[in-house]
Amino acid sequence: MSRASRHRILAAMLSACLLSLLGGCTPLTVLAVLGGCKDGGSNGSSGGVTGSVTTGEVRDGMTIAQTKAWFNGSDGPDNVCQAYPDGQCTWWACMRGHKIGLDVGSYWGNGGDWAASATAAGWKTTRTDPVAGSIVSYPPGVADADTLYGHVAVVEAVDRTAGTVTISEMNGRGGLGIVNHRTHRINVGAVYILPNGSVSTNGSAGTDSTSSGSESSDSSSSPRTVTVLCSELCAASSSSRFSHRSSFLSSAVTVSEITALIL
Repeated sequence: MSRASRHRILAAMLSACLLSLLGGCTPLTVLAVLGGCKDGGSNGSSGGVTGSVTTGEVRDGMTIAQTKAWFNGSDGPDNVCQAYPDGQCTWWACMRGHKIGLDVGSYWGNGGDWAASATAAGWKTTRTDPVAGSIVSYPPGVADADTLYGHVAVVEAVDRTAGTVTISEMNGRGGLGIVNHRTHRINVGAVYILPNGSVSTNGSAGTDSTSSGSESSDSSSSPRTVTVLCSELCAASSSSRFSHRSSFLSSAVTVSEITALIL
């Protein structure tokens, strides 16, 4: 890659960084918009969000196959989620949980049973103080949950100012095997299973920005890599190395070039 091409790519990444700081979006969201993709962010209020799970990974309309691609076509690491039927709420909660570093059990039952199963396995729960990365278990009939089996989902973001959580789920409003997001009040009668280790988060909620358990350590596939690169570019932009920032930022670059370098 020529020096000019590298400068063009770094310029675009720096621009994405600045946009993310000013616009409240992640670098991956900027890339998605540039590529003509629909923004898959939360539809909840952003003003009081105190933490959110790593974004850019989950979008409305995601399928079973796209979810399995996180684990090279398997039902989670070592097929740990295989006992849950593909596309059900329990399967999604297991798959998403392991993706962000939660050691979710393989036999926690129906969605409404997960709070009791997690408690028995030593996890802490709450009804009033969830964090991003929590698993939320709905008793039967609560918040549109099935009246017999209940429901389970993953908390993607917490807005304490509004008193709401934004969740991702399968077999909810999107239907069987399709991911959708929705936002509801924290105090809705559900039980939140708190992370028992580190989860991959943005913001102050959760434990820290690095995950444990099944989260891949391969930085080439992690959205955190883009965030780190972006932060480094922001820091570098204030140094003498980029003394000609005006012309640098005006350089053109294609999405494919950025993607080839950082994804």
